[in-house]
This record gives sequence, structure tokens and C-alpha cells, in this order.
Amino acid sequence: MLHDEKVNKIWFTGMLTHGQSDFVIHYVDSDTQRVRSYYPDFLIKKEDGSYVMIEVKGEHMIDSQNVKDKKDAAELMGVASGIGYEIIAGKSAEAGSYKVSVHSTPSFTS
Repeated sequence: MLHDEKVNKIWFTGMLTHGQSDFVIHYVDSDTQRVRSYYPDFLIKKEDGSYVMIEVKGEHMIDSQNVKDKKDAAELMGVASGIGYEIIAGKSAEAGSYKVSVHSTPSFTS
């Protein structure tokens, strides 16, 4: 992704920055019915000015309810703010065999 000509900037917003980033999505955990905070792994600004949130997940977790809860909240926030959302399987990310969608991301202007 760092070398993709469609990518302008990449911000690491998740995992190790948990609680240290202002880029947070609040969601309702289906299991506990509690509001939780979710920090997607990356925020990407593409050359066309659009933004995409990227979450990298292990294949064994992609279909979990918790990941679905976060995805639903991220997509809802994305629709409201013009930011796309994509989950990339861990093995695909490691191999570099993924493509960030060019067509599904709305344009974002500030």
C-alpha cells in the first residue's frame, strides 16, 4: 500500500495507538450490549482526495460477531462522513495480495 500510486498518505490509527488516537468509532457490542471504542488499524488518504479506513484481521476472526459489529459501525460512520471502509485478511496483507477498492470509496472534502 505504501507504494501504490493511488495512496497519498497513511495514518496508523489502531492496535498500539488504542486510546491514544482521536480517530475512534463507537459501536454497540452485540454480546454485552455495551458501547465500546473501536480504532481501525489505518486511515488512508488517496490521491483523489477520498479516505478509506482499513482493518487487518486474521482469517479466523473476520466472520466473528465482534468484527461485524465494528464493521457495521464503521460503515455507518463512513456513509455519514464520506469515508470508505475495508477489511483485509491478514494473510492477504502479509502477502501484499490485496487491492483497496477504487470505486466504493466516496470522495471526502473538508
